[in-house]
Amino acid sequence: RSKNESIKNIKDTLHESPATFGILFACALIFVIMISYGVDAGKPRTTDIVNWGGNAFSLTFTDGQLWRLVTNIFVHIGIAHLFMNAVGFLFAGLLLESIIGSRNLILLYLACGIVASLVSALWNTNVISAGASGAILGTYGFILSAFSINNGYNFKLDNGLKASIAIYVVYNLLMGLTGGIDN
Repeated sequence: RSKNESIKNIKDTLHESPATFGILFACALIFVIMISYGVDAGKPRTTDIVNWGGNAFSLTFTDGQLWRLVTNIFVHIGIAHLFMNAVGFLFAGLLLESIIGSRNLILLYLACGIVASLVSALWNTNVISAGASGAILGTYGFILSAFSINNGYNFKLDNGLKASIAIYVVYNLLMGLTGGIDN
């Protein structure tokens, strides 16, 4: 392929998937801003995560800072965390946005993230949580249920995509069992 064709393909992908790349851009931008304010890119302190919108039962519910249910899904605990979530969401976002549209993808991402944030804060009352994992795993759950069971979108999941989703989900669950990660 020529360089011009490659650039055109990238532009087409960006144009066809503004919500996916918008969400990824928001997460990356917030991370870059955090770093520019002195947050350690490899291992932010707990106080940094709290200051940038991390989710915690005492702050979210006791102090009435319900906005943390949303902000924490855009805050990441280090570059590795951001990278893994970006890769995981890229696959789900590109697939879903092409089928359900940009607006619905944003609504789905936010709804899954907020529900995951609620469960996290209520289940782990002494933990500070952050990251898009709950929103991403929710989008994967939507893919599996909507396309495998209902198939209401006239789309069939092939075995390769099912395997990729399973690997991502199992990896995240196993990482959560290692300690220090909010499943």
